[in-house]
Amino acid sequence: MASWLFAQVYAKIAHREAAPIRGARKRLFAGLHGEVLEIGAGTGINFQFYPEGVKLTATDYSEHMLKKLTKPARDAEIDVTVQQADVQDLPFDDESFDHTVATLVFCSVPEPQLGYAEILRITKPGGSVRFLEHVAAEGGRRRRLQNWITPAWKRIGDGCHLNRDTVAAVRDSGLAIDSVEEVEGAPALFPMRVIHTHKPV
Repeated sequence: MASWLFAQVYAKIAHREAAPIRGARKRLFAGLHGEVLEIGAGTGINFQFYPEGVKLTATDYSEHMLKKLTKPARDAEIDVTVQQADVQDLPFDDESFDHTVATLVFCSVPEPQLGYAEILRITKPGGSVRFLEHVAAEGGRRRRLQNWITPAWKRIGDGCHLNRDTVAAVRDSGLAIDSVEEVEGAPALFPMRVIHTHKPV
């Protein structure tokens, strides 16, 4: 029930993001080419930002979200294949994709290190792996508030952790971090980072 409700609510709010967040999405996808895997494609909001010529495999673990992807995938200006998949156990061969992307996903993955390991497995050596994620606040009152709210928030947010230190987790995953950019203008309880990494050769 929570997964269904989250899909309905997210579909209504995803396309009303503040301009700084949409700008971060746009920058995230610049320069992608070839075979690309998107983890947690949600409502397909990212399809508009992919460069021409990309062949995209868009995945989501939620059957409710997958229903929201049908029309955006059909209307996209790139080649999109939609497939149900859990990032913790991806149904793809080793080194299948030139690049991998995830936006606002790893806050909700039950075992994120399994997800990072799978991304490393299916991405080609040297391929970029890019994230837009909301992260734990850097100490102080906001961090304490995130910690206090997270237990209840997970129930209504389909497993979303407000206080997950995703930058540190990515750093420990085996991916090589190229840059971390703070997204200015993100909501106070949802500080966001654009994280550019690659799979080591």
